[in-house]
Amino acid sequence: MNNIIHTKALILDVPICGISLKDFLDVSIKAIFDRRKTLFTTINTYSIILAQKNKEFLNHFKTVDYVLPDGIGIVWAIRSLGKECKERVSGPDFTNALLERANEHRFSIYFLGSTEVNLNKIISNIKIKYPSVRIAGSYSPPFVAIDEMDNEGIVDRINNSGADILLVGMTAPKQELFLSRNYEALNVPFMIGVGAAFDYLAGVKEQCPEIIGKMGLEWLYRLVTSPRHVWKREISIPIFVYYFFTRQFFASKKIVNH
Repeated sequence: MNNIIHTKALILDVPICGISLKDFLDVSIKAIFDRRKTLFTTINTYSIILAQKNKEFLNHFKTVDYVLPDGIGIVWAIRSLGKECKERVSGPDFTNALLERANEHRFSIYFLGSTEVNLNKIISNIKIKYPSVRIAGSYSPPFVAIDEMDNEGIVDRINNSGADILLVGMTAPKQELFLSRNYEALNVPFMIGVGAAFDYLAGVKEQCPEIIGKMGLEWLYRLVTSPRHVWKREISIPIFVYYFFTRQFFASKKIVNH
C-alpha cells in the first residue's frame, strides 16, 4: 500500500523487510484485490545459512517482493545494524492472520505440499474455523527432488483452480525454488511458501505458545518438544551469528571507521 514504508535491511546479502505483520497483510490483501501478482517469502537463520551455499536459493530472496523476518535471530541482526524491524513475522503467524483476512473477503486458496492425509485435515479444520474461505484445491506432490517434480502439471492444476492465494508447504529450499522457477507461469495474485504452517493447520504439530514466541524462545520450545526433528535447524543459530559478525557486522564497522 502506498502509505506503507517498505524498510529493508541487507542481512548476509538477503534484503529483509522490517514492517509489521499488519502491514504485510495489508500489502497482500491489496495485491489480491488489484490482481497484481505478488510473492512473499520468509527467512530464518537456517534458510539464510543455506542461501550462502546455494546461489539459486539466495537469488530467490533477492527477487521476491517481500522477505519476512521469521526468527528472533533475524530480528536481532537487523536491529543491530541500526535498521528498523518492528517485529518477528513467522510463516505460521502470517498464515493464520492471512486466513482470517481471507475469511472476511471470501478469498479462495490453493494448498500445495505435505501429504494427502494432512491436506484433508487442513481443509476440514479450515472449513470449521474459517467457513467463508473458499478451497480452490489442493495437491500433495510426490516426495521427489525439485528437479524431478512435474512443474508444468502442478502449475496447470493451480492455474485452473482460479485461486486468489497459493500456500506452498514444503521444506526449504524446495518450496522457494518451486515458486521462483514457476513464478512467471503461475497466475495467482498472491503466493507464499509457509513451510511448517501446514503441520500446524493440520493439527499434527502444536504451535509454540504466543507468549514464548514473543520472548524469542520459539527455538528453545521446538528443541525441547521435538529435538530429533529440529536440532539441525536450531544449530544454525550460532553459525548464523558467526557468519553475521565475521562477514558483515565487523566489516561494516571497519568501513565506517575508515
